[in-house]
Amino acid sequence: MARLVKNKNIEWIGEEVDEAFINEILKININKDIISKSNVKIVFTPLHGTGATLIPKALQKLGFNDVSYVEEQMKADSEFSTVKFPNPEDRTCKKN
Repeated sequence: MARLVKNKNIEWIGEEVDEAFINEILKININKDIISKSNVKIVFTPLHGTGATLIPKALQKLGFNDVSYVEEQMKADSEFSTVKFPNPEDRTCKKN
């Protein structure tokens, strides 16, 4: 991984990008009162860690308070170890 970053094959984005994204979400939220008055329960699975940092922040800023997270999916896992194969629509990526 370090080599990919060093060779500029991967570029880490910072908090400023996360905040800009969340601010755009907040701009399009047309019924803010509905969220604060609702008792909606959310179960979130971040797809092997891909949304584990950004989505919880966004849900919290939107005002959702009753959110459960699938802990097995909260860590980055490029091996997709909690599923038999990572993309069920693609029959060619079945994991042995």
